[in-house]
Amino acid sequence: MYNSLVRNPRRDVKVRVDGPLIFNSIFPVRDACLDGLGLAHMPEMVAEKYIADGRLVKVLQDWCPYWTGYHLCFPHHHQNTMPFSLFVEAMRYEPVES
Repeated sequence: MYNSLVRNPRRDVKVRVDGPLIFNSIFPVRDACLDGLGLAHMPEMVAEKYIADGRLVKVLQDWCPYWTGYHLCFPHHHQNTMPFSLFVEAMRYEPVES
């Protein structure tokens, strides 16, 4: 049994989780939900196709945090190589809205 802390802007709730399933990838989690084995927290882009066709349903939306994007952490003394600098610049790219 695992205890999980679920956060919400209004309050925190401790949930006792009991079950035999353990995954190390989001896709088997999604597949387990499609097979009716329970609820899961997953990125919307992984589930959107199944939500659209009605095979999955969003629940507890008020409890799902808004994803703010990628974060990059590296030591401040890290030597910036050209490939690393190009990667960082590509991740900073924000498309212009028309």
